[in-house]
Amino acid sequence: MKRVIIEGATLKIYTVLIVLIITSSFYSQQLKYSEYIHANNVKMWVDAYGPGSHDPHTDDAGLFWSDDPQGGELTAIFTDGPLFGFRLRDSIHVHGATYRNGLNPIPFGPTTDNRLQTIAKIARNWENETNPVLKNVYEYYHDNYPAFHGAPFSDKNGNGLYDLDHDTPEYLGDETLWWKSFPNDSNRTKFLFGSPRVNLEIQTTVWAENTRFPAVVYKEYLFINHEPDTMKDFYFAYWSDPDAGNHKDDYVGVDTALNLAYCYNGDDYDDDAYLERPASVGYLLLDGPVIPSNESDTARFNGVLNLNKKNQNLHSFYFYENNSGDEEYPFEVYSFTLQYYNQMQGLLWNGDNIIDPVTNEITKFSLNGDPIGGTGWYEGDGNPYNLNPGDRRMMMSTGPFNLAPGDTNCVTFAICLARDTGRLNSLAKLKQLAADVRYHWLYEVERTFPEPKPVYNAPEIPTSFVISNNYPNPFNNTTSINLELPQSGNIKIVIYNALGEMVGEVNDHFPTAGFKNIQFNGAGLSSGVYYYSVLFRGETKLGKFILLK
Repeated sequence: MKRVIIEGATLKIYTVLIVLIITSSFYSQQLKYSEYIHANNVKMWVDAYGPGSHDPHTDDAGLFWSDDPQGGELTAIFTDGPLFGFRLRDSIHVHGATYRNGLNPIPFGPTTDNRLQTIAKIARNWENETNPVLKNVYEYYHDNYPAFHGAPFSDKNGNGLYDLDHDTPEYLGDETLWWKSFPNDSNRTKFLFGSPRVNLEIQTTVWAENTRFPAVVYKEYLFINHEPDTMKDFYFAYWSDPDAGNHKDDYVGVDTALNLAYCYNGDDYDDDAYLERPASVGYLLLDGPVIPSNESDTARFNGVLNLNKKNQNLHSFYFYENNSGDEEYPFEVYSFTLQYYNQMQGLLWNGDNIIDPVTNEITKFSLNGDPIGGTGWYEGDGNPYNLNPGDRRMMMSTGPFNLAPGDTNCVTFAICLARDTGRLNSLAKLKQLAADVRYHWLYEVERTFPEPKPVYNAPEIPTSFVISNNYPNPFNNTTSINLELPQSGNIKIVIYNALGEMVGEVNDHFPTAGFKNIQFNGAGLSSGVYYYSVLFRGETKLGKFILLK
């Protein structure tokens, strides 16, 4: 883990902060600006002022993988936050949060105990919660749900009002957080990037569900323009300082086909926490901003399908090497607004084009190669700059679009964690998880398109040990071996070539029964036919696949 200390604040800013602290001493006892979500093997702190994945109590990492068998919490992200960039009345604005925050949370209340609150924390089936302290928290926010302030709810009686006796909050997951903020405090917006205040409403929803996808948490940003003029060339970006365990040995990259920005270990052993099973963490864009399109397109917006519109994909990816000089400093000056807005557009900080060092062509996506297959521009041996693993930051963006007065738009993405033996296997597992989550979102949650394959209503727990055909097959480097496990236990897969010689081995442990999959990476093997045996609780199953390169 690490801690970042921002230096160089002026005496004037310190004076302002002291005054704010003194004048708000009463409200500080009433308001709670930070909260965490803890579900689906993820614990993640959020802050109503904008930052995410950062623990305000320790000023340290704030997103953890909480499935460590020893009961510990393994670091995955140090901090992250949303950024909103646009042109308004011939001026460029960038607002949001990185190491500093520029948003102003809007309290809701008074509540049943005459307090003001900033973040609502609700849970599906909260009445069955066994932890009495947590149950009281859920009950409190259920009874004081800020529907009047815009929080979504299920209108059971159809009268358009939140009626506690009939209606319920909108439970997007087993646990859900909601809050609202504006970049309308000049002190905060100038303290961040130097941009003037603006009347932009931002509603943030965070949720996680205990599903078949381990270690996934969702975030949604809904924004409304309350200015009298259009916000033009609007970009939504998400900035991150990921720490997949030890922060000194990371690489980052982007998979444009998956709309996935990711961080993974630079070597096969993580010194800090994950050891020989390093972690990978990724930001998966699920629903980009909605823009007009042709008649054949359908856009997803806030759970509703819209004809003749489409969701935008990732527009760019930018990465920062620690101490590169073009990222963290200087805060609180307007030049930083211009620098970040350039990067949101897929340009260098000074407005120059990004040149892919492998193709020598202009690109908006740095590090868009494939480190698993060893092609294109990626960190490691394939990076012409030969950067060593280290402390990285990264930013993905989507857009541009125009936001007229009173208009609303929305971005939804998922933060995914995966872990396997070796850094590239871990990255391959992350990409497969991202593909599965995206499929689930499109075809099962939002049902945007007709189901492309028959639905198999499988039992929750298999009755016997079964392996299915790996997919894809034939494959290029990575394939997924699907398993049905009637019990928890260890899995051992041994790979043989056509001569019967052992050429690879994969070991994994599943703490629960169910439908599982294991990723196999054949990057070190030549094209050909291979056989594999899967050993589970003394029982062996055989399979065959074809590797094509």
